[in-house]
Parts: sequence; structure tokens; C-alpha cells
Amino acid sequence: MNPLLYLKSRKPEILVRICLDKIFRSVIHNFDELGYLFKDKKGVEIGGPSRFFKNWGFMPVYELSKKVDGCNFSSQTTWEGHIDEGETYQYTPGKYGH
Repeated sequence: MNPLLYLKSRKPEILVRICLDKIFRSVIHNFDELGYLFKDKKGVEIGGPSRFFKNWGFMPVYELSKKVDGCNFSSQTTWEGHIDEGETYQYTPGKYGH
């Protein structure tokens, strides 16, 4: 089957998921050569945690980092509910930031 016809026959939400998976499930070219820039470093992520930085994401920096703190615009959001202040920002399994 022609790939374009296959994609056109899918529901819009499936097409969006396919595109997002393609974007976020492929690692940036030569990231293994850039990893030293993030190794054992501390950082701040605004609005995360994001799939973009997870182990299978485009720039998998979470596992390399020493610590990542998070910043949200509110202590109550629609997608996360109530956010407690402190070392509660779990950006990857077993790793927490403020």
C-alpha cells in the first residue's frame, strides 16, 4: 500500500500520534558526542518533565544530568493537579529536583 494513502486513511489523532512518536522517539543525530555537555550538570526545566529529554527522547539528558529542577507557572495545573514545593520534581525514575 502507498504510505501516503495509508496515512490519509487514518484518523487525525492517529496521524498526530505517529508524527509525535517519530519526532520524540528518535535521538538527535550524534547525541552520543554531545552527552558530555550534560553529564553530571544541574539544570532547570520550565514546564516539564518532557518526553523530549527522557531516555528514548530526542535529547536524552535526564539520565546524564546530576539534577534537574522544574519551574511551573502555578502550584495547581490542569495536567498535573496540585504541585508540592520541595524536592518533588521527578523528571525520571529515581531522580528528583526542586
